[in-house]
Order: sequence, then structure tokens, then C-alpha cells
Amino acid sequence: MFNNIFYILIFVSISISAQTVLSDSLNILFINTPQNNLSSRFEKQLNTNYLTTSFLYFNDFDKVNVYVKENYHSTLIKYTDKSIRDEQSLTLRSRYKLNDMLGVGVFGSNSIYSDNRKIEINQASNSTGNIFFEFSPQRNIKFVPFLGYTSNRQIGEIDNGLSYGGEGLIAGLDVSDFNISSIMRFKKEDILPRTNILHNYNLIVDNIINQNVSNSFSSAFIMNKKDFYFDADSVIEREFNVKNNNQKRKEVDYLIQDNLRLNNFLEVFRLDVLTKVFWREIDRDINYKSSNNFSISSFDTKVKELRFDIESSLNYSSRNLNSFLRLIYSERNENHLTKNIAGANQDLYETRSKLESQKNNTSQRIALSLSGSYKITSKDIIYFSALQNKLIYDTPSIENFDDRDETLSILRLKYNRILSPFFEAFAAAEGTMNHLVYLFSEKSSNNNINKVIKFTTGGIYKGKKLVSTNSFDVSANYTVYDFEDINPNYRSFTFRQISMLDSSSYRFNKRFGVHIFTYLKLSEQGDFRQQTFKIRPNRYLQEYLIEPRTSIFYNDLEFAVGYRVFSLNTFNYINNIKTKYSEYLSNGPVLDITWFNQDNINARFYTWFEYINADNLKREQINLSLDINWNF
Repeated sequence: MFNNIFYILIFVSISISAQTVLSDSLNILFINTPQNNLSSRFEKQLNTNYLTTSFLYFNDFDKVNVYVKENYHSTLIKYTDKSIRDEQSLTLRSRYKLNDMLGVGVFGSNSIYSDNRKIEINQASNSTGNIFFEFSPQRNIKFVPFLGYTSNRQIGEIDNGLSYGGEGLIAGLDVSDFNISSIMRFKKEDILPRTNILHNYNLIVDNIINQNVSNSFSSAFIMNKKDFYFDADSVIEREFNVKNNNQKRKEVDYLIQDNLRLNNFLEVFRLDVLTKVFWREIDRDINYKSSNNFSISSFDTKVKELRFDIESSLNYSSRNLNSFLRLIYSERNENHLTKNIAGANQDLYETRSKLESQKNNTSQRIALSLSGSYKITSKDIIYFSALQNKLIYDTPSIENFDDRDETLSILRLKYNRILSPFFEAFAAAEGTMNHLVYLFSEKSSNNNINKVIKFTTGGIYKGKKLVSTNSFDVSANYTVYDFEDINPNYRSFTFRQISMLDSSSYRFNKRFGVHIFTYLKLSEQGDFRQQTFKIRPNRYLQEYLIEPRTSIFYNDLEFAVGYRVFSLNTFNYINNIKTKYSEYLSNGPVLDITWFNQDNINARFYTWFEYINADNLKREQINLSLDINWNF
């Protein structure tokens, strides 16, 4: 009997489809044992206060296990008015194991979203309570049917009703030469007049043919249907005697993927070939439509998308060379359709269909990349990477002028030299070129080429008492429009920058040390004439930060005090003369307390007080950040 159930499950999973990697989308069953954790972060900067906390507890007491998970997010922005937004979710689960095959338990969840703005759409909540039975015919096969009650509040409407469904899990089941993993989830909420439905079926089948050849097949099917309230207009209110209208949104996703791996390909390479087909449909239906005030917005719509990807990668590794070559080809087709309504004005339908069809698009993308490293000697290493990407975007509608071609080229080189056991130096160069071409004259004034060149050098010193990281880089960004002579509103421009960074720490002894962090950025923006390679600067920025501090260490605790100075000055060019436009200076004391325990807990409290002088306007404020993370 159990074998029959197993093969029925596999057949259903294959025929319905599932996901390339098993996502942890189950609510009652666990793919992996959860890690107990408590974390919290509070941050205050300028006018924004942000708090996020999460708590997860799981324990298995012989026949009873308990699971509790809570997440809370709150944002407070103080400006002319206070803006407060809160999000909270709580999940509770407990199961009692009757025997090796059967268990019974309860599952509950609650989520709340609120915003202090005085509109009902910013207040929503959902509460659910379920009883479930866990059936495990084998150690790595589980089924869980559940039944419960749910209450959902949205835009002032409260809907209650039954919630029922089931979950299934196959975790690494070996059948002949195949290793099979799968999850299934079905849930329905009958909160009349609304109905929410979720289907999620995933399957992965791994087949190791021999030590050099393996194949992994995966599939996915996800159907998510939700009903949403939104404010009804006055016509709908009078005609149907309702306060809110209703939209039904149904999305169905399918995915089929196959990954073939060949080790020792041609005796020196590893070859991976990945093929993926993805398609989806999105239906949007409005419940109430006025027969007396019919318009083009009254028609419902559907979106269909089909995407095909193939990816091939070739890896070569030897004593000195490690390289990775990847080729990706992708095609995508998206169609927007209008649903006709019996008895509707066909002129309105044709107008809406034409508007929707303007969103139709197809795209093709091909990308070739190469990355790796070459070990010249035991002390000299060169890192390299290159990318060439081509995108073709087309729109069938003659009313749409977004058709374009885009090419992107990136090349990076980095040289590392170990000068001593304590000091490592590096030098790097990077070049990027992006060319955007709109095919129709209506948008061709946006055609441009963007080039970025960057050079970086620096070093890392790690001694017994001194640790220092330093870098210096120069970058130039040039954006040139193809038709700037025809359209003077589009002017080519450049952005150039020099930046220097130093982070150094010195430990006098086990208990006492100092640290200084400094960076300087000098930036210039200007108009650019490519033909003569002339630049007319129009804006200059000068920015620096200095933060020295003294630290005292005691076991896992670091107590640091220091002083922070930040400055940002901007200049405009008037008659080619650099003139100060604005200035911002912030300085004040810093306190940083860090507790780092490698086993299970770490925490940090960081605060600084600012005396701010911005364009002769003075003010004071305190900023702080508190992070706590505890794995238990």
C-alpha cells in the first residue's frame, strides 16, 4: 500500500511540475531542522527610526516538538508629520507523536500590517488556527492534512471561514539509481465572498550515472489565487450597494529544468549544461462592473509569459590555472490580452485590446563570460574576468517605440603580490562599455554610449600589532549621446573621481589598542565633448571622513571611544571659476561597544553625537545602532 502511495505521489509531482530547488515554502513540515535564533536591530539616523526583531525557537521533546517564530518590523519617520509603519507575523506549531507513523498537532499564525495614515487600505490582518495530522509511512516521506478557521481583515472588511488543505514531503528518497526529493502544498481559504487558493508542487530527481556523469531533473507548479478589496467608485456603490469592489488575481507558474554534468570532459574539463523552460499566466478579474457606466477600464486582462534558457559552462582547473567559461542564451515572450464581455461595446473592447497589445514584447539575450585566476608563482596571482552581453528587445505593436538593442562589455584584471608574510599589495584595472540603441526615431535621442574606466592600487599589512588596509583608486565615467547635436536637451557628460581609503589598527597589548578610519573623495561632474575630448566642469564635490578611536579589550568585549568628523562641500563653476555652493560639517564623539562570542552570540552598540553646521544652520542630534544576534 505504501509503495502505491509513493508512486502516485511521484506521478502527480511529475505531471503537475515543481521547482528547480526545493524552497522552504512549507508551513507545517520542515525541510531542515530550524536553528534557534533571536536577533534584533534598532537604528536611528537623522529623522528615521527603524526596528526589526526576529525570534525562532524549535525543540523536540521525545514525543512533542514545539516551534515558535515571530518577525516584527517598525519604521518611524519624523518630519512635518510622523509616519509610522508596522509589520508583524507570528507562527506557532506543536505536534504530539502518537507512534512512528502518526502524529497530531496544532498550527496557528497571525500577521498584521498597519500604517498611521488615515486610510483603511493601510490596515490589514490575517489570523488562522488549524489542527493537523502527520502521517509518515517511511522515515523520509510525510503527509499532513489540516483543517482550521481563518479571519481576514482588509480595507475595513472582515471575512471569516474555513481553511483546509495538506502538505507532503519526500526528503532524499533513493529508488534504484535515482534520488528523489519533492514537496507538495495545497491550501484553500473559504472566506466568503472571497476565496484564496494556493498550490505548490516541487520535484527534484538526481541520477548519478557514474563518477563522471550525473543528471538532475527538476520541475515546479505554483498556482496562487487571491481576492483583493479596493475602494469602489460612486457608480459601483449605488448600483450594487457595496462599499468595496473586489479583484480576483490568479497566477499560474510552470517550470521544467534539466542539468547535465560531465566530469573529465575531454579528460581536462568539467561541463555543465542547463536547460530551463518557464511559462506563466496571470488573470485579473474585477467582480463588480457597472452596466450603466461601461468604459475601457471595465474589461479584465490576462498576461501570458514564456521563457526559454539554456546555459553551458566549462570549467578547467590545473596547478596554476583555474578558469570558468559560461555561455547563456535566453528567449522571452510576453503577451497582454483583453477579455471580452458579452454584450459589451465592441469599439471599447477594440480600444482596450489595442492598449494592452502595446505592452506585448519579446526579448533575446546572449551572454558570454570568462573568469578565473592564474598563479604565476607562489607569491604572484592574476585574477581576470570578462563579460560580453547582448540584449534585443522588440515590441510587435506599431504604437510602441521601445524596441532597442543593448550591448554590455566588462573587463577586469587584478594582480596580487605577496611581498612578505605580513604584506600583500594589489593593482587592478576595470573597463566597462554599455551601448544603448533605440531603433525608432521617436526615442533615438536617448541613444548613448557609457564608458567607465577605473584603476585601483593598495595593500594589506597584517603584523603582530599593526593591521592596515589602504587603497587608492581613480575612475572616469563618460556618457555620450549619439544625437546631441540634433537635440540640445541631451548633453554628454562625465563624472570623474579620486578616492583614498585607510583603515589601520594597532594593538599595544592584549587590553589596549587604537584604530583610525579615513577616506577622502574628490569628484567632478561636467559636460563632455567627445570629438575634441574636452570637458567643461560644472560641479565639484569634496568629501572626507575621519574617525579615530581608542579601544579597551576584555575577553569577548571591545569598548571603544573616539571622535567622528564628516565633511561634504559642493562647488559650482561660474565663468569657469570654482565657487562654493554648499557646505556640510558634522563632528562629535563616538561610542562603540562590541561583544563577539564565536560560539553563539554577538552584539554591537554604536552611537555618535553630531554637532552639525550646514550652510550656517547649526543643530545637534544623536544617532545610534544596536544589533543583537543569538543562536541558541
